[in-house]
Amino acid sequence: MRIPEPEVGLARSPGRGMRQRQQPLTVVAPCLAAHYGQGMGSSTDLLSLLVATLAVVLSLITVALQRRQQRREAYRGIYEILMSEQLQRGRWLI
Repeated sequence: MRIPEPEVGLARSPGRGMRQRQQPLTVVAPCLAAHYGQGMGSSTDLLSLLVATLAVVLSLITVALQRRQQRREAYRGIYEILMSEQLQRGRWLI
């Protein structure tokens, strides 16, 4: 595979305006540019997309389960406070 030559173009230097200089306008790694220019064609791309999607779904499920568990613990705490012996005794005295 032949690596293309960098193109010569105008580049802006900070504080100096426009000047002519050697500036590669192509991507640093042309092999990667050729590969990713194809889109989602290869099986490794699809596999990495699947793994990333699975990680996001697993994270969302974990968040939902954690919220449900915290809600249950809050209800249990309220129930234990309301059913404590001291409150039961106070209710009987009223």
